[in-house]
Amino acid sequence: MYYHKPVMPAEVLKYLAVTADNVYIDCTTGEGGHSELILKNYKVKQLICIEQDKELLRIAEKRLKEYSNVLFINGNFNDLKNIVIDHKIRKIDGLLFDLGLSMFHYKGSSKGFSFEQDVKLDMRLNPSIKVSAYDIINLYSDQELRKTIWAYGEERWTNLIVKQIVKKRARAHIRTTGELRNLIEETVPRKFWKKGLHPATRTFQALRIAVNQELFNLEEVLKDSIKVLSKNGRIAVISYHSLEDRIVKNFFRLYSKGYDDTGMEHQDNKGILKVLTKKPIKADAGEIRNNRSARSAKLRCAQLIKG
Repeated sequence: MYYHKPVMPAEVLKYLAVTADNVYIDCTTGEGGHSELILKNYKVKQLICIEQDKELLRIAEKRLKEYSNVLFINGNFNDLKNIVIDHKIRKIDGLLFDLGLSMFHYKGSSKGFSFEQDVKLDMRLNPSIKVSAYDIINLYSDQELRKTIWAYGEERWTNLIVKQIVKKRARAHIRTTGELRNLIEETVPRKFWKKGLHPATRTFQALRIAVNQELFNLEEVLKDSIKVLSKNGRIAVISYHSLEDRIVKNFFRLYSKGYDDTGMEHQDNKGILKVLTKKPIKADAGEIRNNRSARSAKLRCAQLIKG
């Protein structure tokens, strides 16, 4: 059993301003680490737990079975607005997003998220998703593949990696994580391997993001967050790489200061949010020693001023 150890627990409770008798949504429940943190410390009126992976949701349900004020929903957070409407949830005081991939997926599943295993290339968090990592690696054109790995992985060796993928798949399809890992290890010169970062890390990240449309879903759910929160409700987002953090930062700026990342003004959006974290909050050294997942985590939080 892979029980999620919540990242920055004290900071999450503080910035989400969790209080008794309020309603919160854990939009990325996973194994229920942050949900348990909230329920243990506060007698909230209701906590809604959203998780798209049925297996993970079952783990969370078992973990939180002693609490009667929890509603479990198997779904994607990009459907947040409809979930709120369908379940007649009228008041939401806080939304929490922990965008990190569950340790279960790295250690306990066989969906191909980890290059430490040798399993079928898949990476679909939800089996209903049509395009898998296998499809991207074997069926995308070399141009599409370059665009995907560079845009979502920011991999400096993209061109060389794609060249070798195209050459190898011409002989036989690349079917497993082990095959792809070995190809990347052979492609990236060892003298350029970064300490503590396997050369396949960024490519695997890019595939996971592309398969599950993670960045698109994040952009869409942030827009919906404003529509479902009560006045003075809060949005807390924990991101783990620069692409996610940039989206959150730009969104908060757009709806607080009224201008986008290009400097263009959007006066209708100004003052809707109040940003509570001038700079992203990071885990301290002690937490990072006890929880490696926290080392790259960044927490940003904002409060809805005008609904």
